[in-house]
Order: sequence, then structure tokens, then C-alpha cells
Amino acid sequence: MESRNTNGIWQNTEAAGFILWETLVSLPLVVMLLGGCMTIFLWCMHMYFINLADAELVQEVQGAFVRIVEDGLRGEHMVPVGQEEQVFEILSKADPLAKHTKKDDLRKDGKFHISYGLHTMEGTKKLIRGGRIEAPLTGDHALARVTIVEISADSDVNYPGIYKLRIKGRSEVTQHEYTLCSAVYLP
Repeated sequence: MESRNTNGIWQNTEAAGFILWETLVSLPLVVMLLGGCMTIFLWCMHMYFINLADAELVQEVQGAFVRIVEDGLRGEHMVPVGQEEQVFEILSKADPLAKHTKKDDLRKDGKFHISYGLHTMEGTKKLIRGGRIEAPLTGDHALARVTIVEISADSDVNYPGIYKLRIKGRSEVTQHEYTLCSAVYLP
């Protein structure tokens, strides 16, 4: 009877070095494949945060603009305040039935004054309403710092009673800008 040496499964064959060569060839390919997958994943996450920042820019500018237009439509006229070029007030008669009427906004002349302006907080220009710096209308989202670049309410020289409202915001993350403008007629 013949005895066999079974110390190794590939002993005395030509395939003994094949596993080593297969590992040396496939390991770099697996590393490149995993590196490519990781690159694609990180790129997708980067694009997600860019889209999130742009969506937040649009949402904050639109929300603030709607508020300005609503207040403007209730007003009698709009006037610039002081020497500052980006601060204006909307003046209207006080509505005794409105729940939003605050004593702070009602002045001695019996008019309801709402002011809008820009205030710099932590390097970001934020839109504030009524001089309340502690509660800005824009710029509070942590992932998409929105800076208001421009805000204006200019009366049209050719058509009395028409005011051109404009607001422009910029995302500090993407540096993209978003502008809204409209005209309001106050008879």
C-alpha cells in the first residue's frame, strides 16, 4: 500500500503559487473599487449639503419677502429711515382689530410703523423687523448661513403710490445669490 503525504493540498502541483499571485492582483483592484465607492459617496454628500444650502437660501429670502410684501400692502406709504440706505419704514393706520398690533409699533402720530433693516451678527447680515435684533427673519440656519446683501423699498417717480420692493440674499456656503422683486401699489 502506498502512503500519501497530505501536508498540503497544493503540494507538488503547479498551482501552488497561484493563490499568492491571485491575491497580489486582486487586492489592489478591491482597494481601488472601495476607494471609488468612497469618493462617489463623499461627492454625493457634498452635493446634498450644497443643495440644502441653496434650498435654505431660497426659503429664507422668500419667507422674508412675503412678510415685507404683506406688511407693505397694509401700509399707506413707505419711507427711508435716517441716513442708512437699507432701512425703511412702512407706515399705516393702526388696525384696532388686529391681534398682531403691538404697542411698540404704534407711535404718537397714531400711525403703525414697521421698520425693516439689516443688522450684522457674527459676520452675517441678517434682516430684522421692527428693530428686534434678538429675532432676525433670516440667517439662523446652521448649515446654510444666509446673508442679506440688499433690501430696498423705492417709490416710483413716474407713478405715485407704487413702491418697488427688492431683496437679495447670498448663501455663505455656496456663494449663490437669490433675488426677489415686486411692485406694491398703495392708493
